[in-house]
Amino acid sequence: MADLNVSTEFSQARALSEHAESARPRFRSFAWRVISLHMITYFVFGVLAYLILDYREVFETTE
Repeated sequence: MADLNVSTEFSQARALSEHAESARPRFRSFAWRVISLHMITYFVFGVLAYLILDYREVFETTE
């Protein structure tokens, strides 16, 4: 009976381990999402800053 419990516990642990491995996102897709979101965010806020802070006037003055 003890062998059966150990075997069952081992099988459950192995199944959980395999599930965790398959559920873990790959680094490449994670990195792509982070990099692309970072680039989009900087682009959007750069355009907003250009429009709101009126950079054209700031760069045209020679003070």
